[in-house]
Amino acid sequence: MERSIRPVAVGRKNWFFAESEDGADWAAAFYSLIETCKLDKVNPAEYLSKVFIYLPDYEDEDMAGWATLLPDAYTMKLGIE
Repeated sequence: MERSIRPVAVGRKNWFFAESEDGADWAAAFYSLIETCKLDKVNPAEYLSKVFIYLPDYEDEDMAGWATLLPDAYTMKLGIE
């Protein structure tokens, strides 16, 4: 259990130097996305490269569409178990 939460503790120390509250929020969100990829057994680099291709096609108000870009939906699309 301690090993699984270690990255969070290390990240918390790194966020201290984010220079602003917005910077820390972005870092935390990005870190959460990467860790979710790992939990869903998705290669984070591959996932982000695919998502960045599709991002321009989504409207800000289309919340259902945004949900299709999350790591768990990506996992289901690829059939990863």
